[in-house]
Amino acid sequence: SDCLDQLLAGKFDDDRKKVREAILSQTDGCTEKIKELRFLLAAVQTFGNVDGMCLMAEYAMNEFNLRDGVVDRFSTLVGPWQISNDIQRNRAEFHSNETHRIPLTIASTQYDKRQVG
Repeated sequence: SDCLDQLLAGKFDDDRKKVREAILSQTDGCTEKIKELRFLLAAVQTFGNVDGMCLMAEYAMNEFNLRDGVVDRFSTLVGPWQISNDIQRNRAEFHSNETHRIPLTIASTQYDKRQVG
């Protein structure tokens, strides 16, 4: 566990440095320009791991800047999935029921900022 903690802490530090360098290069060091900088935040919900493959349930992304907040949104449900193995299907359904509650049989749907409130 200590080795994993050290690995994750090192990755966090490396990622933080990369983000800082990217922000500085985009703003020429001007803190006022940071407010205009575009950021994208993505989130994924899954049905879990089935035969070594992660089955997505939902993909969502927000675009924002520090001045205006969220300026655009996108979300899509991914499916329907058909899992022939009963045990794996039950695991995926259990995971869904315990987390996001998106059914395996959902049809693919897309939402944009005009549809998401």
